Amino acid sequence: MKKHIFVLLSILLLNLNCKAQHSEKRPAAVQSENAGKPENTPESVTAYFFRSQINKDERWKEVLPPQNHWNERLRGKIEKYQRWTVKKFRIIKTHYTGDRKAEVEIYMEVEFKGRTASGQDTVELEKINGRWVIVSVPT
Repeated sequence: MKKHIFVLLSILLLNLNCKAQHSEKRPAAVQSENAGKPENTPESVTAYFFRSQINKDERWKEVLPPQNHWNERLRGKIEKYQRWTVKKFRIIKTHYTGDRKAEVEIYMEVEFKGRTASGQDTVELEKINGRWVIVSVPT
């Protein structure tokens, strides 16, 4: 009987340890929190944008190029975001495509017309005048 309890306890502890290690490797999805000023990194700028979307404030504009520099593609995508409710996001990884360009792969969950959709996509960033800004968002 003691041997069975020891085995069961060992399995339980091993399982808890595996779950703890797994959760450390995969950060939790961000739901809602205050959006402080971002650091000048692609990941921080991306997080700032999506936190602002979740909080439904206008701070997301701070991490885009000036509005008079938006191309039609970015303008159209931002218009879609006005109809979406971003529920959560998670940064998966960053790919640098040169000294001044980066792509941040994210997982996101959005609600549109009462339906929830989720999946992975990419945020494109460029370093303009020494500052990382978002030039394209997932749609």
